[in-house]
Amino acid sequence: MKQDRISGIAIIVGSLMAILTMALHPVGGDLQRDIDYLTRAAPVAFWVHVLALVAIAVQAFGFVGFFRSLGPDLAFARAGLISLIIAWIAVFGAAVAGGILSTGIVELYPQLDASEQTAMHVLWNYNGMVNQTLGRIWVVGTCLGVLPWSALMWPHSIPWKIASVLGLAVGGIGLLSIVTGQLRLNVAGASLFVAGFSLWAVLVGGLLCRRADLSGA
Repeated sequence: MKQDRISGIAIIVGSLMAILTMALHPVGGDLQRDIDYLTRAAPVAFWVHVLALVAIAVQAFGFVGFFRSLGPDLAFARAGLISLIIAWIAVFGAAVAGGILSTGIVELYPQLDASEQTAMHVLWNYNGMVNQTLGRIWVVGTCLGVLPWSALMWPHSIPWKIASVLGLAVGGIGLLSIVTGQLRLNVAGASLFVAGFSLWAVLVGGLLCRRADLSGA
């Protein structure tokens, strides 16, 4: 029971950190046109993404513990964990590209001559494409992790059934939205997805803090 409580607390803390990350996340801009704004926003962007990296690690710690409660011998549980691991790797890379590498580009850009700035602008756009691609992998991987785990919650007590329905809704809507192109991964779109996922995660974390396993009443 103590291990479940630790996992639940980690999930809740990591989720709240993710929400804070998106609340503080500055909007992007064009490297040439918005360099003054990007320079002012660079320190905030850097530390916000450092916070995101810590949040990913804390959430991963908690969800690996939750995997133990779901039943590591169940194929659905293992499939969900693998999907989430892929999502964590992808969003970790997206955070590095979007907040660590990009701030380095912004700091270096004013010091370059015209030809070097042109090349750096190409790198900026490429970095943005990498960030968006990893972001889409993150959403798909997260949804494919949430869906089987939520299905496994359904046979248990009423609180777990509520978490199951919420997870199936978040995972299903998120997956459909990203596949059809309805979910755009700008700051607003990513914040919306983080809010939905975090709501489910906080509920799961709270249930883990309350009971030792999924069979609790």
